[in-house]
Amino acid sequence: MLTIGAGRSGNKLDELYSALELDYRNGKSLNTEIKTCVVNSPFAEPLLHQKKPGILDAKVTLVNAAFYLLNSGGLGNKYFGLGCDTAQNRSMFWPTSSTL
Repeated sequence: MLTIGAGRSGNKLDELYSALELDYRNGKSLNTEIKTCVVNSPFAEPLLHQKKPGILDAKVTLVNAAFYLLNSGGLGNKYFGLGCDTAQNRSMFWPTSSTL
């Protein structure tokens, strides 16, 4: 399903959270929200039930799902906006008038 990594220290999730300029708590919260949102999104069927999708098809579906969750789901502003918990340490922000 949508499980990435296990445990807290020295794993790929720590690297991902760092690249996204999120602390561990906010990264974990985003991960949980994404899992919940995917199940309730138009992308649930292709992401969760597709058997051996082509690499390109899977990547396109994941990119579309990411844009949907960040924009329509409000996660972009919540985790990457000017008022987010990590705003003081962030170099990039979600645009205030995003039209993705």
